[in-house]
Amino acid sequence: MNNTFGVINLTESFRTGVPVWAYYINIDTKANLMLPVLLRGRIGQHFAVEKKDIDSYKFIEADADLNGVFDENSHTVRLYYRRKDWVEVQEVSMFLKLNDDTTIFDTINGMSRNVTLPAGMTVKAFKRVATNNGKFWYEIGPEQWIEYHKITITKNPYADAKPTIEGNQIAIEPLNHVAARVDYIPNKKIQTYDKPYGKIKDELADDTSVDLIGKAVNNDGVVWYEIADKGFINGTYIKIKEQ
Repeated sequence: MNNTFGVINLTESFRTGVPVWAYYINIDTKANLMLPVLLRGRIGQHFAVEKKDIDSYKFIEADADLNGVFDENSHTVRLYYRRKDWVEVQEVSMFLKLNDDTTIFDTINGMSRNVTLPAGMTVKAFKRVATNNGKFWYEIGPEQWIEYHKITITKNPYADAKPTIEGNQIAIEPLNHVAARVDYIPNKKIQTYDKPYGKIKDELADDTSVDLIGKAVNNDGVVWYEIADKGFINGTYIKIKEQ
């Protein structure tokens, strides 16, 4: 009888616990900086997630304890890092008037998107980053960054727009279901808004066919199109299909 219990206890002590996953993530872009690490061990055995050194990045925080014990529950640890040259990161909601033609980059000091925004255009910024060389960069969309150079912080171009008969909406010129397509970056999506310079409503992939039902132009000549069921999109990223 005792021998039987001895075998059972020995077997239990060698049971494998549920593996622990460790993810190393860019806190600002949410991209993985390296392949996830899988830790394995027996139930009751201690585990320690390594805080790895990653080139050009500094550790910020983890969303769970780095040390623990393997058991029958799943454990995931996310370790967040930030680029070393990013001194300050701030979520913003502001408008920038471009005083010169401005190039869009995929990230700070990154690759050009081969898209140039014209002088006089006003764009909305969602994030501001100060780098260790004293420069400021603004995020104006997913993987869209512009350097603060020949740019003026301004007010919402539509803030003083006269309301239409319907009330609080900006005057929109109706369009008769004009066929168009999204002309953005291959394999990427661009955001649409509930109104020009408003809140994010949806996302559309590059080369998506769309149905235009409205058009608005602000005092700076910036065009916005209203897409059926999708909201508004900056006219820079719309190509009208030939009839």
